[in-house]
Amino acid sequence: MFTSSLTLTKLHSIPELLTIFIAGCMNINNISIPDFLTKYNLDKLVYCESYESIDEAITREKQLKSWKRQWKLDLIKSQNPMLEDISKKFDDMDW
Repeated sequence: MFTSSLTLTKLHSIPELLTIFIAGCMNINNISIPDFLTKYNLDKLVYCESYESIDEAITREKQLKSWKRQWKLDLIKSQNPMLEDISKKFDDMDW
Protein backbone atom coordinates (compact mmCIF):
# COMPACT_ATOMS: atom_id res chain seq x y z
CA MET A 1 0.00 0.00 0.00
CA PHE A 2 1.33 3.41 -0.96
CA THR A 3 1.91 5.78 1.94
CA SER A 4 3.30 9.23 2.31
CA SER A 5 4.34 11.74 4.91
CA LEU A 6 3.18 15.27 4.20
CA THR A 7 4.32 18.55 5.58
CA LEU A 8 1.74 21.26 5.09
CA THR A 9 1.88 24.82 6.15
CA LYS A 10 -0.21 27.92 6.58
CA LEU A 11 1.95 30.65 5.13
CA HIS A 12 2.17 34.15 6.46
CA SER A 13 4.24 37.08 5.24
CA ILE A 14 6.20 36.90 8.50
CA PRO A 15 8.28 33.67 8.67
CA GLU A 16 7.95 33.49 12.46
CA LEU A 17 4.18 33.05 12.03
CA LEU A 18 4.57 30.11 9.66
CA THR A 19 2.54 27.15 10.89
CA ILE A 20 4.07 23.78 10.15
CA PHE A 21 1.70 20.83 10.13
CA ILE A 22 3.01 17.30 9.70
CA ALA A 23 0.74 14.41 8.84
CA GLY A 24 0.96 10.99 7.30
CA CYS A 25 -1.56 9.56 4.91
CA MET A 26 -2.19 6.33 3.09
CA ASN A 27 -3.16 5.95 -0.56
CA ILE A 28 -1.99 9.41 -1.46
CA ASN A 29 -3.35 9.02 -4.97
CA ASN A 30 -6.87 8.92 -3.49
CA ILE A 31 -6.75 12.00 -1.24
CA SER A 32 -8.10 15.40 -2.13
CA ILE A 33 -5.40 17.94 -1.34
CA PRO A 34 -7.84 20.91 -1.39
CA ASP A 35 -10.14 19.10 1.07
CA PHE A 36 -7.19 18.17 3.28
CA LEU A 37 -5.91 21.75 3.32
CA THR A 38 -9.38 23.08 4.15
CA LYS A 39 -9.96 20.53 6.90
CA TYR A 40 -6.84 21.66 8.76
CA ASN A 41 -7.14 25.36 7.83
CA LEU A 42 -3.97 25.30 5.77
CA ASP A 43 -3.04 27.30 2.70
CA LYS A 44 -0.36 25.36 0.90
CA LEU A 45 1.30 22.03 0.48
CA VAL A 46 4.99 22.88 0.47
CA TYR A 47 6.76 19.58 1.08
CA CYS A 48 6.02 15.92 0.64
CA GLU A 49 7.86 12.63 1.08
CA SER A 50 6.72 9.22 -0.11
CA TYR A 51 7.41 5.77 1.32
CA GLU A 52 6.80 2.18 0.30
CA SER A 53 5.47 1.09 3.68
CA ILE A 54 3.26 2.55 6.38
CA ASP A 55 5.93 1.74 8.97
CA GLU A 56 8.48 3.90 7.17
CA ALA A 57 6.01 6.79 6.88
CA ILE A 58 5.04 6.61 10.57
CA THR A 59 8.69 6.47 11.64
CA ARG A 60 9.50 9.52 9.52
CA GLU A 61 6.42 11.40 10.72
CA LYS A 62 7.44 10.83 14.35
CA GLN A 63 11.00 11.86 13.56
CA LEU A 64 9.90 15.11 11.91
CA LYS A 65 7.51 15.92 14.75
CA SER A 66 10.40 15.68 17.21
CA TRP A 67 12.61 18.05 15.21
CA LYS A 68 13.22 21.65 16.14
CA ARG A 69 11.23 24.17 14.13
CA GLN A 70 14.28 25.51 12.29
CA TRP A 71 15.31 22.02 11.19
CA LYS A 72 11.86 21.54 9.65
CA LEU A 73 12.06 24.87 7.86
CA ASP A 74 15.55 24.04 6.59
CA LEU A 75 14.31 20.71 5.24
CA ILE A 76 11.33 22.30 3.50
CA LYS A 77 13.43 25.11 2.04
CA SER A 78 16.10 22.68 0.82
CA GLN A 79 13.50 21.30 -1.61
CA ASN A 80 11.22 24.32 -1.99
CA PRO A 81 13.15 27.54 -1.22
CA MET A 82 10.31 29.85 -2.25
CA LEU A 83 7.72 27.86 -0.24
CA GLU A 84 5.57 27.51 -3.33
CA ASP A 85 2.34 25.55 -3.25
CA ILE A 86 3.15 22.17 -4.80
CA SER A 87 -0.42 20.84 -4.59
CA LYS A 88 -1.10 21.95 -8.16
CA LYS A 89 1.86 19.87 -9.32
CA PHE A 90 0.73 16.93 -7.19
CA ASP A 91 -0.80 14.95 -10.06
CA ASP A 92 2.43 15.30 -12.03
CA MET A 93 4.65 13.99 -9.27
CA ASP A 94 6.30 10.62 -9.79
CA TRP A 95 5.24 8.52 -6.82
